[in-house]
Amino acid sequence: MPRAGVRVKRIYAHPCAACGKHDFAFHEEHHTCSEYQWVCDECGIEMRIKFSDGGTVAAQTPTGRRCERTLALFRIRSAPRIMFVYEGCAWDGSLDHDYYYHEGTCPTNLMRCEEIIANGEQDPHGIFELVAEHCITGPKARNRGEVLDELVGLATTQTGMANVANNRHAEGGSG
Repeated sequence: MPRAGVRVKRIYAHPCAACGKHDFAFHEEHHTCSEYQWVCDECGIEMRIKFSDGGTVAAQTPTGRRCERTLALFRIRSAPRIMFVYEGCAWDGSLDHDYYYHEGTCPTNLMRCEEIIANGEQDPHGIFELVAEHCITGPKARNRGEVLDELVGLATTQTGMANVANNRHAEGGSG
């Protein structure tokens, strides 16, 4: 029994209506908004979720869109020897992300950090260059580990630092 003044949230979980594998979870406050969009991490199908019966029932309707997880290799335009791998997404199988990553996506959001400052400008769009990207979920999926090894190899070749890949494997992982 909860202590006086402590509010308990009920969490409801429902499997994805498309694949049945991945649950989405929501709490009782979610039903205050009658409709949500949700993407299954397993199959990538985007669902429109409508709540009823006080939030305990969630009807799922596919929107017709799919979000496939990707691994992408980026370089920083002003420092091309600095590269990083990012887990992103490809909507509806399109890997044509030139505008999305270069100009359309806020670099602070992309990096999930508080601030990015470049040359005195806060939130400078266009500072990253997409080098390569591959799907790791969905119909075009490749093995995550193989894709990561390929991207690290590409970065190693392009930056001239052959010991990066060797150190990664010697340490026993992708970290």
